[in-house]
Amino acid sequence: MTTLRHAVNIAAPRPTVFGAISEPTRMQPWHLGTVEGGFGLGEEVRLVSRPGLSFTWRTDAIEPGSGFAQTCLAGPGSSAGKTLRFEVADAGDGRTRVSLAHAGWDADDPELPFCNTYWGEALARLRDHLEQA
Repeated sequence: MTTLRHAVNIAAPRPTVFGAISEPTRMQPWHLGTVEGGFGLGEEVRLVSRPGLSFTWRTDAIEPGSGFAQTCLAGPGSSAGKTLRFEVADAGDGRTRVSLAHAGWDADDPELPFCNTYWGEALARLRDHLEQA
């Protein structure tokens, strides 16, 4: 199995960054589309990127201010069953590092390169949103 890994340093305090990735109302401004539901333990969040493209994730673990783990329950193609782990840590110089690992991919899955590109774009939008705030 293949795991996609991405990271970005953001010039914003850790609590601000964690809130922007774990609270639906704070995620909405940088996420393309809509965010419905919640990120509490056992809760589900539905991300609709555009009409006809949505993903439902269940939060399996959460460490307030530090990270969370989720499992995809529904989405296009082979999405269901994949796992996602976000980690937030101090990067130094007042910056915060966001790391993610999206696991469970078959190396030859035709959607893998598209998802890989999406995560890079999403983290760039997150950084740009928080650094312009």
